[in-house]
Amino acid sequence: MYDILQWMYKKGYEFLIEELGLFPKIRYNKLVERLNRYEEPLFEIQRVFLNKNCLLFIDTIPIETKELVRKSRHEKSGKSMLIKKDGTVGFNASKKRYYFEYKATYITNGLYLMLIFVNPANQHDLDILKENFRWFIREFMNCSVIGDKGYIDKGFENLLRNGKVYFEAIKRKNMIKSFIERTKYKILNKLRKSIETNFSKLVAMFPKHIRAVSKKGLSVKLLLFTIAYNLKVLDEVNSIK
Repeated sequence: MYDILQWMYKKGYEFLIEELGLFPKIRYNKLVERLNRYEEPLFEIQRVFLNKNCLLFIDTIPIETKELVRKSRHEKSGKSMLIKKDGTVGFNASKKRYYFEYKATYITNGLYLMLIFVNPANQHDLDILKENFRWFIREFMNCSVIGDKGYIDKGFENLLRNGKVYFEAIKRKNMIKSFIERTKYKILNKLRKSIETNFSKLVAMFPKHIRAVSKKGLSVKLLLFTIAYNLKVLDEVNSIK
């Protein structure tokens, strides 16, 4: 675990500082504390991994922030909202237990991951997408996006289709009526499983608890982990070639 984290920070430093020259060369742990102002550029950087792919999968991952850390200094730069101890509680269906604080929505092409939203844990996946549907259409126009049963809403699918985003939620078993539909969703579900594999690999790179002072700080740390994960995948793909 320590070796993976060391590799991640090294690759993140090389890519963000030495190759792209985005940040000054200061101690990396100090840099992470100052990255809140660079949230938008980090979102842009991760997009490059999915630019040429239009069969995509969407899902959420629970983000537990049990150990909340607040710096001793009275003021911090920026005005991002502090994470409060009375935050929301969500339910992790795969582990069948409740968790504390946030969920992150990701898009994947089966290989690379792209973080798109960070929201309270108790907010429904579909509601998150509905809140951001104009942005979603703008970003993923002419793409096919596959979601799980939590995204089922025919009216919303039609709304996205009008914006040329071909969204398909995998139906529940009791909603599938024909053999053709059953075969179709069996294939789609098998393809969608790739995001669960990617999530497992991403979570393996996380520390035991993601410490954050603000929601924006949490978002920035998730972006760094995501970019590092994608760099690791890219490194593995290039080594095969």
